[in-house]
Amino acid sequence: MKKKNRKDFSSRIKVINPNPSGNNYLSEVQQAITEQPFYKIEYTDARQQKTKREVEPIGMIYYTEQWHSLPGCWKRIDYRDFKMGQISTLLNTENLSGKTDHISIDEHIRSWK
Repeated sequence: MKKKNRKDFSSRIKVINPNPSGNNYLSEVQQAITEQPFYKIEYTDARQQKTKREVEPIGMIYYTEQWHSLPGCWKRIDYRDFKMGQISTLLNTENLSGKTDHISIDEHIRSWK
């Protein structure tokens, strides 16, 4: 059987968010992933408690029909998963991280198992 000229698989998959609400600060977090500043966020957790965190965004994932920010959290000294729609305040501290040895998004996903 002759192989067809196949396009790259990733060019055949798209995510379209039909509900743009919940993408609070999406562009700011995307910028932080590349520029590595620390941010202070106010976040409403699953128990509806507001918490303040200083975080260092390392990546983003779209699942459960919403964007999630994957930052290193200095309060917990661990990586966390924050639903973008639950971030009510985001302030750039303009302090840059010197850390370069973060886990990858793939490593973070493997840790869910």
